[in-house]
Amino acid sequence: RPYPLGYYQMIWRSFPGRAHLLLAEYQGDPLASIFLLAFGGTVSYKMGGWSGEHRDVRPNELLHWAGMQWARQRGCRHYDLEGLDPAVGEAILSGRDHTTLDLPGIAHFKLGLGGDVTRFPGCYDYTGLPLLRSALPWVAPRAERLTPLAHRLLGRRKPRPER
Repeated sequence: RPYPLGYYQMIWRSFPGRAHLLLAEYQGDPLASIFLLAFGGTVSYKMGGWSGEHRDVRPNELLHWAGMQWARQRGCRHYDLEGLDPAVGEAILSGRDHTTLDLPGIAHFKLGLGGDVTRFPGCYDYTGLPLLRSALPWVAPRAERLTPLAHRLLGRRKPRPER
């Protein structure tokens, strides 16, 4: 499911001039889009979508090429595609031939664009409230259904409903 419109509006307002949306069209029909965020010397690919149509015109490659050009114009040195399967990343970092792996489509696409695989630390939720900390493993996967109070305790804001 896509995030609610308010989520994207909040990102757009929170990162003025650093959020970038690119759309690919073919013969007047939208085919694909990517959403990028620039921070420091890196532009990160946060999310994207493709209709699955007109594979032969390669809209996703075009969008990422345009994204890399935007990154360069901003003076960024890195373009981060984010989210490679850890097993694939570890195989590449350990020197194993990744071409022998059964790669999911998105990993195959990202690796096909070239570049280096880099391991970064994972994400963690932390709270200074001991009782809540012990509940996090149960609460975090269910965060979508949490009440506004629980969101405030976890330091998250639940998006307001659209009007």
